[in-house]
Amino acid sequence: MHDAVPDFIEEMTHEVPFELFLVFAFILLCSLAARRMRQPAVTGCFLGGFLLHVFSSLTGFDLAPHLTLSAQGIFLLIGVLIFNEGLNVEIESLKKNGIEIAVLSILGTFLAAALCGGMLKLLFGWEWVVVIIVGAMLVPTDAGAVLAVLSRSGVPERWRSLIAGESIFNDPFSLILFGLATGQVAGAMTAEADTES
Repeated sequence: MHDAVPDFIEEMTHEVPFELFLVFAFILLCSLAARRMRQPAVTGCFLGGFLLHVFSSLTGFDLAPHLTLSAQGIFLLIGVLIFNEGLNVEIESLKKNGIEIAVLSILGTFLAAALCGGMLKLLFGWEWVVVIIVGAMLVPTDAGAVLAVLSRSGVPERWRSLIAGESIFNDPFSLILFGLATGQVAGAMTAEADTES
């Protein structure tokens, strides 16, 4: 464990600086364009990525092979994307509404995953562990665009704090649920392999 952090830092220092600069510059430009259009930054990044995909499809020029970001660099970008709401949430607000946020995050995530899994079970007849895995992947939501709309709509600060707090913690709980379900699958596969051997 003690070697994990230095290894991560060492891996990050070997990233090509221009590539990281290029990715962050693209995110910044999309965010600024969205702000000029009075839209959330998340919307701007989505539209920018979509337009980039259309450009690649029409021209046949694929940027992916030219980028050599390591797994650590990608994880860094994903972490910033997933937890961007946390940058705008006040600690005092989290403390004040901690119980409500915990209930929304924990119960809401598990209930939504169960509901989503139940619908998939009825529609496709998949195994329960499979539909729980899929539900855990689909349930977490990004509240960036919702919060931007609510802030302009005059919604009380308490409600915005609840939604922002829940959006921070639903990702970790979904990851826990995903890990438990995939662990169950791995355990079943191991037991089956031992039985056959």
